[in-house]
Amino acid sequence: NGDYILANDYLSGNVKRKLKEVKEAIKEGVEGLEVNMKDLELIIPKDLKATEIMANINSPWIPTQYLEEFLIELSANHYEKQYSDKMTDYQLGNLKEDIKVEHLNGAYEVSIRSDELNELYGIRHKDKPHSYKAPFESLLNRVLNNKDLSVKYAQVDPNDPKKEIFITDEEQSNLARQKAEELKEAFKDWIYKDYARRTHLEQIYNDTFNNSVLKTYDGSQLELEGFNQYIKLRPHQKNAIFRTIQDRSVCLDHQVGVGKTLCAIASCMEQKRMGLVNKILIAVPNHLTKQWGDEFYKAYPNANVLVVDSKDITEKERELLCNQIANNNYDAVIIAHTHLELLSNPRGIIEGLKE
Repeated sequence: NGDYILANDYLSGNVKRKLKEVKEAIKEGVEGLEVNMKDLELIIPKDLKATEIMANINSPWIPTQYLEEFLIELSANHYEKQYSDKMTDYQLGNLKEDIKVEHLNGAYEVSIRSDELNELYGIRHKDKPHSYKAPFESLLNRVLNNKDLSVKYAQVDPNDPKKEIFITDEEQSNLARQKAEELKEAFKDWIYKDYARRTHLEQIYNDTFNNSVLKTYDGSQLELEGFNQYIKLRPHQKNAIFRTIQDRSVCLDHQVGVGKTLCAIASCMEQKRMGLVNKILIAVPNHLTKQWGDEFYKAYPNANVLVVDSKDITEKERELLCNQIANNNYDAVIIAHTHLELLSNPRGIIEGLKE
């Protein structure tokens, strides 16, 4: 749209989508985007090969058409082994109608009618061997949706003859889990065997998941007006300061001793200098208020900082403190956690958090 954007913003996120948009714009005659295209092409993630991509039977990114093809092939192969003859085109046509898999709203729905798949993976009723306690359709539904594979039978509740309780049959439950693992392994062996299917799945996976570049932050250009010239910040500290200025909300999850406190102090002062914030409130553990005050003045000797002692204060003293903060142009106010807990938030903010 003609607006300027920082390079680290533009060259991060879904860069494949951005490159596609740039190429389409150039094709439509938009000028001046060749540099964008060149820079994006340099950082596009390298496509992963099938050997690097885990394809499980219930991976939601795999089109359900491939699940159906897998099940049809399983059924047809078992039929051929059983009868030493291939299914006719008519039988295959019926089989395709009898095997349906859909993935809707994050869950799988299956409709399976296949004697061959029941024979392969179904769990027969222990008291009625000619019927299935857990037919293949049920087993597949549980596998695809990560549901419990326990096989249970109803029994009369010994404590109340009018009620039924369901008891897990451990032997059949273990058999169901075994068959589920066999099904999963059969799918893994099958899914990448066909070249066209493998190539298609590689494209789907890379376009869907392997399309982004993490945002980087380069704070080397920061000069930090008013900062102690005898303190030399390391590159990672400047990068963290620049990130805080850009993103406004960060977690400095650095190791102990690498300079988080200085990063936080410099980030606050730079944002105040730029007019991004007005008055800074820093809440720290009770025993660290003085230490933070010392660190602040060490970093910014000319700063105007109010350090509130962590000792208990009365309600009247708290009112005076709030007036002091409001009526003075402090660069920062450092208080203890216990004091922060006593400062009530405006009702509008509380209601917003609830929503």
